[in-house]
Amino acid sequence: AVVSTQSTGVKEDCYREAIAIAKLRLSPTHPKLLEIYRLWAGKQEREMQLDSAVKCHLALGDPERAVLVMLRRKDRASLEGAAEIVRIAGLDGWGEKITVMIAELSLEED
Repeated sequence: AVVSTQSTGVKEDCYREAIAIAKLRLSPTHPKLLEIYRLWAGKQEREMQLDSAVKCHLALGDPERAVLVMLRRKDRASLEGAAEIVRIAGLDGWGEKITVMIAELSLEED
């Protein structure tokens, strides 16, 4: 089923195309572009397309939400990627938590 979101007028299965067009015509901080990213991130999270959701949150300038999405996977690559986002974005309080998660994962792998 194709659903149109009223706030943006974008059909739910056309977010990628809508973002491509909006990026050509609007500033990176235009409210409509940010709304499309927000809606697509939510859809991607619901469908467990976590890589795409992370990219949307980063495009929105929300690295903390991107980290939260990455932590849902609980695999080494995702944890290390989340740690890198934390380092680059300077998110306080996350580094130690992720380090503990990586250590716990290492213990489980042994």
